[in-house]
Amino acid sequence: MDLTVKKICVFGMGKSGISSLKLLKKKGAKEVWAVSQGDPDSWGAINEIVSIVGRKRCVAQREASELMAVSDLVILSPGIPREHEVLKSTHEKEIPVWSEIELAFRYLKSEKIIAVTGTNGKTTVVTMMGQMLENLGKTMFVGGNIGVPLADYVISDKKCEYVVLELSSFQLESMPTFRSDVSIILNIFPNHGERYRSVCDYAKAKFNLTKNAKKNDTLIYPENFGEIKNWAKKQLCNQIAVDTGKLAEIKSEIQDKYTLADFKLPGTYNITNLFFILKTMEVFGLGGDGIQKTINEFSGVRYRAQFLPSNDPFIVYNDAKSTNWDATLAAVYSMDKGDRELFLICGGQKRTDCDSILEVVPRFKGLVDCVLLIGETTGHFASELDEKINFQKCHTLENAVDWVRKNGFSGILLFSPAFPSFDQFENYVKRGERFEEIIRSQS
Repeated sequence: MDLTVKKICVFGMGKSGISSLKLLKKKGAKEVWAVSQGDPDSWGAINEIVSIVGRKRCVAQREASELMAVSDLVILSPGIPREHEVLKSTHEKEIPVWSEIELAFRYLKSEKIIAVTGTNGKTTVVTMMGQMLENLGKTMFVGGNIGVPLADYVISDKKCEYVVLELSSFQLESMPTFRSDVSIILNIFPNHGERYRSVCDYAKAKFNLTKNAKKNDTLIYPENFGEIKNWAKKQLCNQIAVDTGKLAEIKSEIQDKYTLADFKLPGTYNITNLFFILKTMEVFGLGGDGIQKTINEFSGVRYRAQFLPSNDPFIVYNDAKSTNWDATLAAVYSMDKGDRELFLICGGQKRTDCDSILEVVPRFKGLVDCVLLIGETTGHFASELDEKINFQKCHTLENAVDWVRKNGFSGILLFSPAFPSFDQFENYVKRGERFEEIIRSQS
């Protein structure tokens, strides 16, 4: 498509939308419009957007239906459903709707593309894969749904050997020609019920990753999800099916070549994630000391059950990103306790309904040995817990870490707050940084 003679609407002015505007301008697109929710003057990056397309081509979405209907192409941000009412005429007239990934993909040349999707673990896998490629002496770009638009890579004119992309189901709905040398589906669990009628519909969106696969491409997928296995059988590309339920066999195969003695990521699912990464390296014929170096050194994605090096006698994990009980329970379940005690630091800003901690305490049984309460929720949860589980009122992160140090704790200390940070911190990043600082203070 010759973009220089087309009218193009970019719908959604988040990070990927703004990057799309910049790429279109760089490639000489003749007429580009920016569309987003609310009056343009209320857009957070309005000055930057105006510098790219001009003020007259910034349109509120409520006024954009007619504009969309006479466009040649729409670039859709992943947070906006394809079924949005503003796009009704667009679909009726069969006007192409692409994601930012699809737009940028059309400007890639000789790069090897690795695309990763799935419900859980995507960010960890692409981040670790990027570090592994670097340790193997390869040049790479890591981005996509992880927060760095692929368009940024194209705009930069940088040339890498490998492009590693995290892709969401939303992005994959609007990628008509995209294909990758290696496509990875990590897992499928029920998710995004607000966008999909069933887990099967959700899985189909994920499986869009493979629709343009060629004979020499490779699909790595979990055979445990029946529909994925059935769909995969119809693909003509190379396939590596992984039975993620056979952890002992997966671990044994890894240990035939590498040691896991210094592997820092918690939980059995991270062994499976590592297996997917190693299979990808094999597809490209990559091996060497850089793989073992990455296994030994990678400590996880920041603030997602991240291992923190420490000179304390206890093991420390920073899960500061957790703002709900589901996230905290996932972190708790991922801990490999063995015969060690697990102390959980949790609490934060009270929500309007201030979820009862009693709803989750039964699920802590046999896993959490003591709860260290911090934040606005401290008093409320202390009154609820009473004698139902060991707990300590600490109020602040500083007090919690000081308490475990003074009591000679030597188990696992998990900071997974389950509540927003705004009672004591600007955001979860500042909360995570402060926890790191406290741990380092005696390290």
